[in-house]
Amino acid sequence: MQPISEWRNRNVVDPKGHKIGVLEAMYMDTTTDEPAMATVRKALVKKAPSVGLDDILPAGAEEAIFRHYDLPYQPGGDGGRQPARR
Repeated sequence: MQPISEWRNRNVVDPKGHKIGVLEAMYMDTTTDEPAMATVRKALVKKAPSVGLDDILPAGAEEAIFRHYDLPYQPGGDGGRQPARR
């Protein structure tokens, strides 16, 4: 797998293959170290709930963000995964 830093500024597509913007940063699931979500530059993303500028996505904000993008949401065993920016 390529380092996450090499993914920045690449096109991001939705599940149907439509470009939704350009990748800024990845948030990784701190339990599995798998990608959980990303920040992307485009109007759909600008309308999403804010994640702030720190390096942790609060567990309480996860469900609203997943819902905004019509993604299934399943909290971790302790109530949330806390994806962290990489």
